[in-house]
Parts: sequence; C-alpha cells; structure tokens
Amino acid sequence: MKKSASGHHYQVRFKDLQGEIHEAKVYALDAKNAQDLAIESNEELQKRPHLITAILDAE
Repeated sequence: MKKSASGHHYQVRFKDLQGEIHEAKVYALDAKNAQDLAIESNEELQKRPHLITAILDAE
C-alpha cells in the first residue's frame, strides 16, 4: 500500500454496548483525524466515543 502526503489508512476499533468488537476503516491524515472521522460516521460513537478501544495504522 502506497503512502500519500495527504493521509493513509487507519483501523478504528470499538465495542458496541453488547461488547462485540467492530472496526471502521478510514483514510485520514493522522490518528486523531481517523478517530474524528469514525465518530462522525457512526451514530453510536457520536453518543459514546469512549467505546473506541484502538486506532491502528493499517499500512
């Protein structure tokens, strides 16, 4: 996978209220931007951003 000056792929892992783990794959500038994008695109994370368990560089 080729890195770009404008960002790269991240995996944002989070649990739902039942404890199941999910992943959001986003293209972002950095880990904070990846977190913000995952929260923006997921209604449950908008209400409970503390459910995020990891932000991984997918490269």
